[in-house]
Amino acid sequence: MIPLLQAKGLHVVAVQNPLTSLADDVAATKRAIASQDGPVLLVGHSYGGVVITEAGNDPKVVGLFMWLRSRRRKVSRLLRSRNPSRRLR
Repeated sequence: MIPLLQAKGLHVVAVQNPLTSLADDVAATKRAIASQDGPVLLVGHSYGGVVITEAGNDPKVVGLFMWLRSRRRKVSRLLRSRNPSRRLR
């Protein structure tokens, strides 16, 4: 997912969840959100979807996107067909 977003010109930050608890993972994501200068789109896979749902109530967050491996092709098509960087800038 990261290369697909970067290919669209988006700045990507991957959060390393400590996996010690959901609260710790949400806190790590919130720290990453706080360090960003502009709007944030949170993308999560599987359990990451739970984390981004909990962390996504920050005013900087403009959207949440959870993806599953089986849907990656659809995500790739979506990113090729639209310009997400225009909406986030």
